[in-house]
Amino acid sequence: MHSVHSLLLLVLPFSLLLAGCSDDDASRPNGPPVILDIQTDITHWHTHYVSSQEDLQARLTFTVSALVDDPGTVRDLSAMYIRNTHSGRSWYLIGGSRQVPWYANYDLARGVFEYRSFDPDHLDSLTLNGWELVVQDWQGHEVRQAFNFALPNGQPADDGARVVSSEFASPTLADIPALEAMGRSANGMRVQRDVGSASFNIAFTANDSRAVNYLIDFYSAHPGRRFVGYASKYRSASMARMALTPGSEMRLALPWSEIQFVAGYSADDIAAMRVTLLNEEQPLSYLPGVYWMSYLGVSELVPVE
Repeated sequence: MHSVHSLLLLVLPFSLLLAGCSDDDASRPNGPPVILDIQTDITHWHTHYVSSQEDLQARLTFTVSALVDDPGTVRDLSAMYIRNTHSGRSWYLIGGSRQVPWYANYDLARGVFEYRSFDPDHLDSLTLNGWELVVQDWQGHEVRQAFNFALPNGQPADDGARVVSSEFASPTLADIPALEAMGRSANGMRVQRDVGSASFNIAFTANDSRAVNYLIDFYSAHPGRRFVGYASKYRSASMARMALTPGSEMRLALPWSEIQFVAGYSADDIAAMRVTLLNEEQPLSYLPGVYWMSYLGVSELVPVE
């Protein structure tokens, strides 16, 4: 499944894309790895969408994106894992019992290691504090860096804070609701094909005041439903003009020309859409023109009328 952050990536200089994969090690000292940056997100998936996907098992997933350097280049890393210090559970990006290769979770376009998963012990909740990233290399060096998931407003969370999905059985007043994952009926979602104007007429009402932006993904029909394209305010003038106003119906006429299609697909292949709500974007200091959203809410699939 594609990454929202990868979709929002702008074109970068080729020299920057290859910076983490240089073969010129002669001038580099033999020192420990360096963790330069850690970004996180929490994605809330509509329960109907979860049930429709074979590779999705939880309504709450998390992503950890780490900018890591090593004097011997990233190929010198022997292990990298995320650890929850409360439960002791670990998630391996490199190494581990499955011997995950260094490139399996490496995003060349952004030069970061990125991993999305879920807590199998808590499918509808996620503790925000008490996490660490551990990195080891083949020379025996090990570095650790503690990190926490932020609140939807970007502020640090109190100890013990947790985010819960809409299906969490027994939320408390202290629990933080995940970003809204819209439903067809609850949010009045619909999409109509307008052949005459070569556009889609899209409508929905987002109710979460923390949502400030949205992304639309498009899919082909069954059997073998496939992701065929997306639209965002970064590539769509129509979406850029239509600010998201929680509580008010969004009515969007989206020209087919503003959809970024996967090679080989066109508007004729589109049979369904989903809308992802996003919280306030933050620029990445090490990649100009690239933004990170820390909370996402993914709707159920809506068939094209």
